[in-house]
Amino acid sequence: MAVDEEASFWPTDNLLVKEGRKHYRTSVSPIHWQLRSLVSAERQDIVYFPAGVNNTHITRLNTTTCECETIKVISFHPRCLVASEGWICCGGESGEFVVIRESGRDGSQDDVLNSDLRSTLNAVESSNMVQLQQDMLRLVERINGSNKTWSASSHKVGTERVNCITIWNPPKDAPEPGQYDGPVAVLANNDKTITIVGLYEPDLPKDELGYPDCVNRGVISPDGSLLVAICDDPFLYVHARRSFTKHYHGVPRESYEWVSLPRIRLKGQWHQDTTDCRGSFAACFSSSGRYLAVGTQYGTISIFDAVALKDPDSEPLIAYFDSDRAPGEFGAVRDMAFSPGPYDLLAWSEHRGRIGVADARTNFMRRQIVTLGNHEGFNHISLNDRSTIDPRLLDPRSERNAASERSGSSLSLLELLGRSNPSRPLPNPETADATARLNQPFSAEEVAILEAMQSDRRRRGEQQDQRTAERNQRLNDRERQIMLHTGMMTNNLRRSPSYDQRREQLTRIIERERMRETRDQHRSGISQTPPEQDRERRALTPRRRSSIMQALTQNVDSMSQLRTQSQAEDTPSMARERILARVSTGWSDLETLANMSGGDGGLHDNPRTESSRIRRAVPVITDVWTNDTLFSRIRVGSREHQQNPDDTAGLTWSEDGQTLFVGAENGIYEFHINLYGRKVFPDIALR
Repeated sequence: MAVDEEASFWPTDNLLVKEGRKHYRTSVSPIHWQLRSLVSAERQDIVYFPAGVNNTHITRLNTTTCECETIKVISFHPRCLVASEGWICCGGESGEFVVIRESGRDGSQDDVLNSDLRSTLNAVESSNMVQLQQDMLRLVERINGSNKTWSASSHKVGTERVNCITIWNPPKDAPEPGQYDGPVAVLANNDKTITIVGLYEPDLPKDELGYPDCVNRGVISPDGSLLVAICDDPFLYVHARRSFTKHYHGVPRESYEWVSLPRIRLKGQWHQDTTDCRGSFAACFSSSGRYLAVGTQYGTISIFDAVALKDPDSEPLIAYFDSDRAPGEFGAVRDMAFSPGPYDLLAWSEHRGRIGVADARTNFMRRQIVTLGNHEGFNHISLNDRSTIDPRLLDPRSERNAASERSGSSLSLLELLGRSNPSRPLPNPETADATARLNQPFSAEEVAILEAMQSDRRRRGEQQDQRTAERNQRLNDRERQIMLHTGMMTNNLRRSPSYDQRREQLTRIIERERMRETRDQHRSGISQTPPEQDRERRALTPRRRSSIMQALTQNVDSMSQLRTQSQAEDTPSMARERILARVSTGWSDLETLANMSGGDGGLHDNPRTESSRIRRAVPVITDVWTNDTLFSRIRVGSREHQQNPDDTAGLTWSEDGQTLFVGAENGIYEFHINLYGRKVFPDIALR
């Protein structure tokens, strides 16, 4: 039966409890304003998301220990991220595709360690059990994390943007005919194709399908029998896995392929729409494979019966409803996911400041809307970066032990473990003593040594400044002598146009040197330059100035000698011509030297200093900066939209389905479902 009316809205606050809500102080910043699927979870407390400069740092967050670490740095700006069962996949702007895998992982050892840890914690009787569990889990995480290594392989799929990647894993039961024999990634590309690649062999695509418009997401059903795709047009594309006979060298063999079924027009869209709000970006199957949910940019969420999708003559639509702020831009559905396990909840994120949860047991009519901008009741948590030193570790060990004694705890963590399990040996006391000596404050002798080194550094700097001042004073005295000799000579030499021109050049060179000296003194007083550059400037500038003054002195001496010789000549005109001929060579040399020191175009900095600045440039990833289109966007912040603190960046469920993680510009939010409410099936629902 066709569904013509929107599902009723039964508002509730009991799907997600208000207790235990957390806000982790970090940032998940989408680069593309429509692609907001950048958060993915594994197990119960591990969240992966891109961070760092231009989102190139793939970060792993442990919500139990409140620690984050960078596991890989990729060479492009990811537009999407997904993680599942040890695999992490990211897609880029120009078809880049990277597969990150945790190598050296042994699941059996992890299980033994976890079971041993839980049995030990259960045997310990302590009033501070919660803190003890947190300390132990932090310790186990550090032990496991130190042994983990991550391998990454980069590939190229298409030539345009990878809008979304989803991972399909084969069921743990006996495989059905036609299913893929290993985990695959479904890449939705902006070049109007979907490419399915095996994660063990990403270079060999298994299947490729074409569409009439840009593809925004492709999802395979849990049983592997259906493939759905959503694009920039108003349709839902459905494909079924069918067998066919293929002949290999004349021998018939059974193979499988994706066969297209009739497309379905989604609610709230029309074919002639050309606005930026057309199309859909969110789609997901339920863990049981019974439901398929699709969310459009106009904020309409449609629920389909996955089994009925295989029958072209049936009506698969079960219900549809709008998001909280539909049909505006802020109400666009950006990401959605069904909760794993038996909880029957559908969560979706809107463009800005809202997430929603719908109850499948009430035909999606019972819904809860949560505002991310309202931080009332949230526990704000600052994260510790595992690559840096925790400031708390810098406290003396004795002070921390004294604080623990004042708090009333009489037994340490190691003593509790020793009592609970006598057969397990305690750590080596020598190792413990060596660790206790780490991160201690400086002793009196060390402080005295540091102060002596600083005093010696200041004394050397003062001596250098004094020598520089004396050198400048000598140069100034030499300049005054040159000007005095020049003034005496002008009274004896005959005036001529060439003489006036040379005199103006001499005056201009001397003024230029004075301006250079004033500028250097000003820079030395207000700038913070490295010692190497400071020494170069102090050494090279007087040396260049000395060369200029030497050239001036040689010219003045030459003019004095010529003046003495000219007095003995019979013909004044012959003496004047001899003087001008002899002096012209010296003036040309002086002009050349002046041009080398700065030229008429202005004063320049030391070229060696400039080259050192270039060498200290920040290294960048070659694949990104060689792209002119990307480089133009990177210079303006690498963001294609105006960001706001509550802009969403994706959502994900923990593996047990009890915790919901939501990414946003201002951090990652954690919500917990109402377990007691999900265990009750009332016969009568009050309205």
